[in-house]
Amino acid sequence: MAKQSKTPRREAREAGQPVRVPLGGRRSKLQLSEADQREFVRRKMIPRWINDDGGRLNAALAGGYNYVDPKYATSLGHGVLSEGNSDKGSRVSKIVTRAGVDGPAVWGFLMEINEKLWKADQDTKELRHAEVDKALNIGDGGTDSNQYGSGVTFSH
Repeated sequence: MAKQSKTPRREAREAGQPVRVPLGGRRSKLQLSEADQREFVRRKMIPRWINDDGGRLNAALAGGYNYVDPKYATSLGHGVLSEGNSDKGSRVSKIVTRAGVDGPAVWGFLMEINEKLWKADQDTKELRHAEVDKALNIGDGGTDSNQYGSGVTFSH
């Protein structure tokens, strides 16, 4: 296997130097900086953007998520506190879908959940996936839409 060459960004990161994001460089508008991400790790929190659509924010709050304090998302800039609308309070939010013929604008809010709760949620999802995999493997998925079909085998 060929050795992967190091990029200037990787070399700077490994040397403990600040890694700059060039103006006009590729970066998602919802992407947190490495420093912000490290702070979430230090606090044992998992960040996630959740859209204000179909009751998802209330479901997230009921599931243990909280709104991220703006001091933990400094790399997104001050614009995320009120971009496009000033009635969103001090919550970190961005418009993720513009208003148009399909409906009003949809806002995404940066929320976080404790790592232990997140892992418990992932374990619960994995149990359900394992049940589906098992049913598919024995050909009893409950409905035709869950079955691979005759002659198709499934293995891990």
